[in-house]
Amino acid sequence: MVDFPDYELIDFGQGRKLERFGSEILNRPESTAFDMDKKDSKIWKSAHHIFKETYANKGIWTPDTDLQWKINLKVKNRKLELNLSKGKYKHIGVFPEQLTHWRLIEKQLNKGKSMLNLFAYTGVSSLVGAATGASVTHIDSSKSIMKVARENAAENNIDTIRFIQEDALKFAERELKRKRFYNLIICDPPVFGMGVKREKWKLDKDLPKLIQTLSKITLPEGILILNTYSPRVSVNDMRELITDWGFRIQDSGWLEIQTKLGYNLRLSKYIVGRRSASA
Repeated sequence: MVDFPDYELIDFGQGRKLERFGSEILNRPESTAFDMDKKDSKIWKSAHHIFKETYANKGIWTPDTDLQWKINLKVKNRKLELNLSKGKYKHIGVFPEQLTHWRLIEKQLNKGKSMLNLFAYTGVSSLVGAATGASVTHIDSSKSIMKVARENAAENNIDTIRFIQEDALKFAERELKRKRFYNLIICDPPVFGMGVKREKWKLDKDLPKLIQTLSKITLPEGILILNTYSPRVSVNDMRELITDWGFRIQDSGWLEIQTKLGYNLRLSKYIVGRRSASA
């Protein structure tokens, strides 16, 4: 079972979330918490680092000193080390709500199976997949993010991940031409994005084409995990989209994190589909 004791959601409300990553406590913006009240205002004074957005999702940390640190994630009795750092965005290198997906990856994969991770960011899902013994292909268009993902793999002595800096849709189309297929595909597309050759990604326009292509490179009885933080796409939209291309719904809903006081924070929508056995 994937275990993540180095993370804790302490509190949330008024458009913010208070979290512990290892020994560091962060106060960051969270759009899904805007219409909620903080549950314990006093505890917010414990934050070591506070992020304030300034323009176009960028912002500043207080204090503004650089910080890099590590936290642990346990997978199949193996301890994975994850690199975290403060930068010009609120993100620090890991999305803890993805724990739900990491557990599914661990359950579905083993040696001899294959996984494709699209829009793969710093590669935590890729590390989890590799820890099961599966062969993993990691795709992201950002050179700087790819560097962090490679470092995460190297520091965990994992050399079985195929790292490719590429536009997700173009890569999937090439895999179809090459007749390469996967047991599990995880896909976490942004609302807007830019490919390696300045290809523009727009979720509304490009997601249907991507899912159509992914349906053709998912092995029979293979799994597709689709996740989105965008308010423009509903769970029903996602259900309709993947069933149109031959997936049976296995699970769907919101990725949530619960505080010790029992309050749930919804963060992103997801859907899990299984490819038809006759595909």
